Amino acid sequence: MTPETRQRAHTVGVLVVAVALAAVNLRPGATSVGPVLEELRSTLGMGSGAAGLLTALPPLCFGFGGAVAVALARRIGLSGGITLGLVTATAALLLRVTNAVEPVFLALTVVALLAMALGNVLVPAWVKHDGAGSEVVLMTVYSTALIVGGTLGSLVTAPIAGSLGGWRVALGGWAVLAALALPLWLWLAAHER
Repeated sequence: MTPETRQRAHTVGVLVVAVALAAVNLRPGATSVGPVLEELRSTLGMGSGAAGLLTALPPLCFGFGGAVAVALARRIGLSGGITLGLVTATAALLLRVTNAVEPVFLALTVVALLAMALGNVLVPAWVKHDGAGSEVVLMTVYSTALIVGGTLGSLVTAPIAGSLGGWRVALGGWAVLAALALPLWLWLAAHER
């Protein structure tokens, strides 16, 4: 293997990990609420209207957040926008489980969903712009990780809540997953072309 081939393989490997880490975090914040909704409603004293609003927030926030993503990327770059989204989602997902006030929980959910919406738009654009000739592979990784993240959110949240102490631990765990993506994306944002 030539040094150039080795360097390209290393670069593609880093890009694959970056895309996978970003994409896997773009759905669990939305799909993880449903499985623990009744426990969450009971704890927060949430009425049926607020619960209905909570379940309607993902498409609304994804639409609005996606609409502002391009303008944001023009100001701070694609990597910077993705990184900002990950930082904001991590903080909002963590903070929303540390309070017992329904409006605060809803507001932090909106913030987290808007942050995830940035990634929905910016990660594919980043792949097209910085894909290093591996755009097809990276888009396949993106699509697969998006599905895996969404599935994991709805599949494992209730069992985690049941075995580890309730909905706060289960929903807060998704902030930890988002935090795992931060170091690599901070590095990419610092080195953006």
